[in-house]
Amino acid sequence: MRVTVAPQTKPVFSTNELAHLSPPRAPGNQQESGVGLRASCPTEWGEKVVRGAFRGALRAEKRPAATAQIEIIPCKICGDKSSGIHYGVITCEGCKGFFRRSQQSNATYSCPRQKNCLIDRTSRNRCQHCRLQKCLAVGMSRDAVKFGRMSKK
Repeated sequence: MRVTVAPQTKPVFSTNELAHLSPPRAPGNQQESGVGLRASCPTEWGEKVVRGAFRGALRAEKRPAATAQIEIIPCKICGDKSSGIHYGVITCEGCKGFFRRSQQSNATYSCPRQKNCLIDRTSRNRCQHCRLQKCLAVGMSRDAVKFGRMSKK
């Protein structure tokens, strides 16, 4: 069985043919809608609204799909996934918190090895001395530490 569909040259319904589907307008109860039409309730549609909706849908179809990937920048201290710039350096949440705590308590750490421990995601908690030295070496600033909460003025 073969079915062919003839192309339509005119719309199936015109706005006038659909006018009976609109809710009645109450006199004096009209408010301005966002597209310059008078609407008595939010469910009332006018021709401009419908045309605008189709125009927006067509624009959305013509847009190319976003293929840009967000680059994940590693933490400059341990190589874990960074969460932003903290104390002047791109770091992860763990290194940010470690540096903040080390500055708040004025802690002095000692290295049980030769002061050249590997600091990476899995071993960053093993030697606090070497981790703090690496934080300072890459440029984390003691002056950038904010003590207490800052007001939103």
